[in-house]
Parts: sequence; structure tokens; C-alpha cells
Amino acid sequence: MFTFQTLSTISLSLFAATAVMAHNHQHEKMSHDHQHHHASATVSKESAEAVEFSQCWIRFSEQGSSALYMKAKNNDVNKPAYLVGAKSDAFEHIMLHESYQHNGMTGMRHLNEIEVPAGKEVVFTPGSYHLMLMSPKAVKVGDNVHITFSLSNGHELSTQCLVKPLTAKSFGN
Repeated sequence: MFTFQTLSTISLSLFAATAVMAHNHQHEKMSHDHQHHHASATVSKESAEAVEFSQCWIRFSEQGSSALYMKAKNNDVNKPAYLVGAKSDAFEHIMLHESYQHNGMTGMRHLNEIEVPAGKEVVFTPGSYHLMLMSPKAVKVGDNVHITFSLSNGHELSTQCLVKPLTAKSFGN
């Protein structure tokens, strides 16, 4: 006959096994979703390649994240360009962001892409589109930093960005 201690041990073992199986199922589901996300991100989206970057500047913070602002002009009048990322030897991570206002509150959100419409210019400014630059590597105010932008079709374009102090308000300031 089973003792109370034996029944408790069996119950606890079944509970633990169920919890492990549920965790593994959820982890597998998350891994599948994560892999699916990356698979869909690698699909090439038609993008204009005649994009010109100008007035690129970085509001630099040694302690936290810095922000990159610029003008992106799509010289192709027939198709839009989609900016999907950027990289630089001067920063560990770069992400596309947008600042927004909602119900009197200011927020910021990560974007997967920013469209530059055919024949148009998109201005990245404080309070709007920008790139967040994290973990600087030997960067200082006054430097010109090389940034490479990635388009949705895999094409890459580069420019130089002027590093400005945290108090800067614009490219000309």
C-alpha cells in the first residue's frame, strides 16, 4: 500500500514533469516564432537604391544612448526605399526608432523599417524618426563617424555623421 509520503513524492514528481513539459512546449513555440520572425525578415522587399543621405549628425551621450538624425532623399521617382537597419564600427548596436505623442504623453517605439517614398525626402529630427546608437567605442564630440545603412533588398549605403554634444538641437546648431 502507498504511504502518504510516497503519494506526495509521486504527486510532486508528476507536477514537476508537467511543468517542465509545459515550459519546453512554450520554449519550442517561442523558438519557432523567433525563427519564423527571422525568416520573414530576410525576405527581400523591393527597394529603390538611389538614396542620398545628408546633414547626418549624432547627438552624443557618453553614458546612455545617442541619437542619429539626417535627411534621406530617394532619388528614384518610381519606387520607395525601405531603410531597415544601420551599422557602424563606432557603436555596438543601432536601431530604428520613432518618437511620438499620444494622449499628451511622449513615447518612443522601435521600427522594423522606415519608408522613404519615391522621389521624396524623409527628415529624421528630434521628436520624430531617428536611429538609436548604443555602446559607443572611442567616440567623442567633433568626430565624423562612418555609418552604413541597410535597405530592405540588402543594398547598403554609407555616409559620414558629425558627432555633436548632447545639447545640440540640429545639424547647423
